[in-house]
Amino acid sequence: LPKDKITLTRAELSSIKDFKKEVVASYYKASENDTPLSLALTAVKNALSNAKNTPSEIGSIIYADSWLKDYQQWSLASALCRDLGIPDKMFLDIYQGCNLLIAIELAQNILIGRKDFKNILIVTSKVLPPKLGDHKTIDRGSVHSDGAVAIILNRDEGEFEILSNSIL
Repeated sequence: LPKDKITLTRAELSSIKDFKKEVVASYYKASENDTPLSLALTAVKNALSNAKNTPSEIGSIIYADSWLKDYQQWSLASALCRDLGIPDKMFLDIYQGCNLLIAIELAQNILIGRKDFKNILIVTSKVLPPKLGDHKTIDRGSVHSDGAVAIILNRDEGEFEILSNSIL
């Protein structure tokens, strides 16, 4: 799990274009052994536990990320299905900006169209690749945290509800 908390002061933030007015920003750096998959899997297990669900109750997994696909070697949604023991589930990876909003809208549409699905798992995770720079000095217009988010979206009698979420 991301453990190292990094805090930037106003002076340090002044060099980052979108944060000139901020006083302090904090974010997290993953351990050397963490990967986007390991962070995502931890967030998913927490969300499932909080919702009192099992992996078999998930109809589909959507993995959403804003990094370019070039940084991924395989489908993270497929790897989550494998590691959760549900390899026969429908899965999809989205690589685009505003990815969680797109994933939630897509999940709602899938739940409307697939009456046999009751829950959809939406996941995003991030570990800054070392070749892009370090967490403090990379110029990307924002402060970057390593971590993961897992959301279980449920459809019950035509209504949508977030059953659980887990943020690392």
